[in-house]
Amino acid sequence: TLVGAQPVAWDIAGAVVEWQLDAAGGAQLLAAFAAAGGGAIAAPVLRFYQAAYLALRAGQCSLAAAVHDPYERDRLLAAYERYRNQLNELLAALA
Repeated sequence: TLVGAQPVAWDIAGAVVEWQLDAAGGAQLLAAFAAAGGGAIAAPVLRFYQAAYLALRAGQCSLAAAVHDPYERDRLLAAYERYRNQLNELLAALA
């Protein structure tokens, strides 16, 4: 993809976002990853990749809504709003 090769933290962050995991669900995913032999992912690292993932997805949806089939526009704009709102919440929590 356009983001290129990324550490596994990118994929974990994407799963947390796309599966809409709360803190407990995210912790379970990280525990399962560690139990399967993956390394520990520090909370600040995961938050960084979540912010990066959310920003990328918001940008993708915004761009696609502007140039895509009009039948998909509403769905893409709703997804854009969802990703943008999650990013704003994440950044506000860090402040």
